[in-house]
Amino acid sequence: MTLGDEVRPVRIGAGYDYLSGDDATTANKREGFDTLFDDSHKFYGLMDLVSSFGSSGGLKDLKFNVGATVYRTETSAVKLGGEFHNFSLAEAGTGASGIGNEVDLHASWAYRERFVPTIGFSAFMPGDVITVPT
Repeated sequence: MTLGDEVRPVRIGAGYDYLSGDDATTANKREGFDTLFDDSHKFYGLMDLVSSFGSSGGLKDLKFNVGATVYRTETSAVKLGGEFHNFSLAEAGTGASGIGNEVDLHASWAYRERFVPTIGFSAFMPGDVITVPT
C-alpha cells in the first residue's frame, strides 16, 4: 500500500512466508522445502540468521514493513525504512516452535544513480528454539 504524494511516497506492507519442514517421523525421506539459490537476506531479514531452519524444521515468517522517501531532489533522495519479522518453525512436533523476532532499520541516500550508501541497525530477540549461552 502506498500513501503520501508522488514525490515522497510512504509504503506499508505485510507478508507471510511458509517453508515446509522435514517430517521427523519419516527418517528416510527428505521432505523439507529447500531454497535452491538462497536469497534469505532479501526475504527473511537482513541478519541472515534463519535460512538454515528452512530445510530441517521449516520456517514460518510473519513480517511487516514500512518505507518512506523523506527527501527528494532531481539528483538525490533520502529513504528510511524498517521491517519486523516473527520467525517460527513449521514442523515443530510437540516441542518449542518460536525461533525469534528480528527488527531491521535502514536509511539510504541515493546521491547518484549508482552511488547509494546505506546505514542500518538490526536486532534479533531469540525465541524458545534458540538457546542463549550464559
